[in-house]
Amino acid sequence: MKWHVRFRWVTAVALVLTIALPVGLGGCFARGKEDVNTYVVKESGKVIGSQKVRIKETGSGLAYSCTEKRPFAELDTTFTRELTVAKNLKTMLGYKSSKSVPGAVYRTDISATDQGFSFFAYDPRMFDYLPLMTNGKNVIPIEIDSACLMQALLDRFLVANVQSASAFVVVPSRGPVVRQVTVDRKSRFLIHLAGVGLDDVDVSFDRNNFVTRVRALDVTIEKGSAAPSQSKSFEPVKKAGRVSEVRVDTPERLHNGDRLELAGNLYLPPSGKKPYRAVILTGDAGPQDRTGGGFLSQVADALAGQGFAVLTCDRRGVPESAGNYATITRKSLLSDLDSQVDYLVCRGDMDPEKIALVGYGEGGLISASVAAANPYVKRVALMATPSVKMFPDMALTSIQIATIDGKMIAPETYHARQCVEALIGLVYGTAGESVDVAGHKIFLEWMRSWMASNPPADLSALKVPVLVMHGAVDRVVPVDQASEIMKALETRQGGEQKLEVFDNLGHTFGPVVDEAKARPYRSHPVVDRKVLVTLSDWLKK
Repeated sequence: MKWHVRFRWVTAVALVLTIALPVGLGGCFARGKEDVNTYVVKESGKVIGSQKVRIKETGSGLAYSCTEKRPFAELDTTFTRELTVAKNLKTMLGYKSSKSVPGAVYRTDISATDQGFSFFAYDPRMFDYLPLMTNGKNVIPIEIDSACLMQALLDRFLVANVQSASAFVVVPSRGPVVRQVTVDRKSRFLIHLAGVGLDDVDVSFDRNNFVTRVRALDVTIEKGSAAPSQSKSFEPVKKAGRVSEVRVDTPERLHNGDRLELAGNLYLPPSGKKPYRAVILTGDAGPQDRTGGGFLSQVADALAGQGFAVLTCDRRGVPESAGNYATITRKSLLSDLDSQVDYLVCRGDMDPEKIALVGYGEGGLISASVAAANPYVKRVALMATPSVKMFPDMALTSIQIATIDGKMIAPETYHARQCVEALIGLVYGTAGESVDVAGHKIFLEWMRSWMASNPPADLSALKVPVLVMHGAVDRVVPVDQASEIMKALETRQGGEQKLEVFDNLGHTFGPVVDEAKARPYRSHPVVDRKVLVTLSDWLKK
């Protein structure tokens, strides 16, 4: 649900060297027709990824391209980048990047214009477009976790033949806002990058001027090779009796006429008589699979151990469900959850009078709406759930939190708010479900569907018991939104609601295991036991 830090994006910046001191240390150097280098990415000394960098001569200059793999991130992630620069290394000709996770692709495109460069960043829900970036054509993108683009920066710095330089930078993943940094040559084979709002970076290189090491925060990129790594979703089966893969039919048809099916897991208890008490889990925003980044799978296993049958499904298009995640909307999320309720009712081994919904983050809003209208739902639990619309309200909330936490500087905050306002205007001003922006087809219905929603009305329409669960130090959905949910629920006639706030816990209800420690699994939270016990005890009532 984090709008600017939802996944662990590497920081991208575009750099302009502006001040050359009269100390010559670099000079010209030659590149081959094509150079290929490989790198390993380490966290706490353990390999968590790999990078392959190509530098190739073109008719107009040099092309830097790379493939970067981070299989142990929250979502198995692959970055591809391509940067082209003029022969003098001072002028960028263009830059494209993509971040691919199962079911979704996020793209960034910096394209040349007559006056400079345009900026475009897109994910399946929102986008950011600026027709003209500042600083003209003297820009070059780098990413502090990318050996490829740090190589491009190094080449440019060495050709500039300076000891130190000031630079204006822009962070595309955070919007086209310019700031100033410094680049210093600390020793013969080491440069250092520092600036307000950016993490310090050390870049080491060899006698051939190839990057050998990049160090930023707790991640290090080192020249070398590693065996291909594959990761697994975190799916503990410690308490459930059995976990079966299932297919859930929906009313929708695919282009070929086949029915759209959702793939998922059904957790069954180790003992107990049929029909089972049943629970459906719905995850947070984003291209979530049935494990919910390891969060839902932990909840499912714990509840199965307490006698519940638990269903969790991949979002449509992710990775085994049919459909297209890029065209997902609030309406389709509601329909898919209703289909999961129908699936349990029609199985014959579930008690239709004891079906509960548990929603996490965005999934809580979806669960509340379905529970208000579906007569088979008898209870609903809302975990770290917003009291407001996912768009634009939660987008603006995320910007506010990031600013307070120092993850956005003032100009970024201003631009991000302006961007949200522009998106609102675009949705209101466009009749169709999509619009063309700078040659890119943009799907608007995710934003439109949430803009048309009314969470307080959905909450007040609930007639079943509701449990509201929230971490006291949640920095994604502030805990005061749990209080707002309770206010809406208390307007019901005869409704039963309960609020549980957990001290010292954040949005994931427990600490997050980083990539290095998670291997061979992907990064995931460890849900606190008292959260699982509280949820299970309430569902048994």
